[in-house]
Amino acid sequence: MAKENKRGKRFANNEEKTGISKKKVFIVILVLLIIAGIGVAIFKIQSSGGNKNEEEIKEVSEQLLQDKEFEGRPVKNISLDIKENASYLKCDVENNGEKIDKQSIYIVFVKEDNTEIARFSYMLDEIPKNETGKISLATTTNLIDSYDFYLETKNNEENTESNE
Repeated sequence: MAKENKRGKRFANNEEKTGISKKKVFIVILVLLIIAGIGVAIFKIQSSGGNKNEEEIKEVSEQLLQDKEFEGRPVKNISLDIKENASYLKCDVENNGEKIDKQSIYIVFVKEDNTEIARFSYMLDEIPKNETGKISLATTTNLIDSYDFYLETKNNEENTESNE
């Protein structure tokens, strides 16, 4: 049954009342969803730095992953992972000599020409005789261009200052 509005006009349904069909509303909503989807896709591409395939990502230098020495002790099981905006270095320091006291050291990353890329201060925990200590460094510095790294003891002045 048709209803009357305030002016006395009769309408069979809401479409006649508003002049907007359900089909038009559906089309408007569909267009808005498509525009929103395109916007989200553009944002994701920009925030990820473009269209990078895993093949395009530079490999970590073989030299960097080779075993090293720190104060005559082997440094092994070296890994450098680069994920999103962070770099993660992990390695083991094998103590085959006397106890290594807790000490502040530098972890220094260099390019192939031995130019320093980054230097990080790191607190190496005590490593008892015949045990293995772990180094685990996480940084937002991009270390993908590193050719190698080494561990360096800070001088005694700096170690005493950091312990006070």
